[in-house]
Amino acid sequence: MKLLLLVAMLVVSSQATAGDIKKWVDSEGLTHYGDKPAGIDQSDVETLNIEDTFDQQAYDEATERNDAREQRLKESDKENEKAEKESAKAEDERKEKLKTRRY
Repeated sequence: MKLLLLVAMLVVSSQATAGDIKKWVDSEGLTHYGDKPAGIDQSDVETLNIEDTFDQQAYDEATERNDAREQRLKESDKENEKAEKESAKAEDERKEKLKTRRY
């Protein structure tokens, strides 16, 4: 669950800070990438189209699988707790029988 929350936070934060990515070549012929080209003619700057890779359907399916897993774990914990109580009760009954048994 924590991992899923972390992934969701990273996706949201990256979308909140995402801006246009620009590509330009400086006077020395070096290619640069960034969001704020400095000291360059804006006509020489190319804006790159970066598509969002977040898949809502896959996220929803993963959330459903995680919720189902947590539910199974809760049910398993309840069954284990019930079995432990029954075992403790049976042990108490066995001890009580031994106390009252005559030799």
